[in-house]
Amino acid sequence: MFKFLHVLCGRIDATDALGNGLLNRTPTDDDSIDLVAAAYDMHAEYRERDDVTESRVTGLEPELRAWSEA
Repeated sequence: MFKFLHVLCGRIDATDALGNGLLNRTPTDDDSIDLVAAAYDMHAEYRERDDVTESRVTGLEPELRAWSEA
């Protein structure tokens, strides 16, 4: 799977395009998440806490890494 994503992301990058993927974390183990995440430059994460949806983006500026209300 990683090789496919690496080639796909390389082709997207070569055309100066933007690609995105969606992965449901719930039924997936952390090792699989890490493998897939390594193919992408940035990651958007969402979580529910106390009935509030929060989000954060990693891979960009450090100030965006904190959880904030979505």
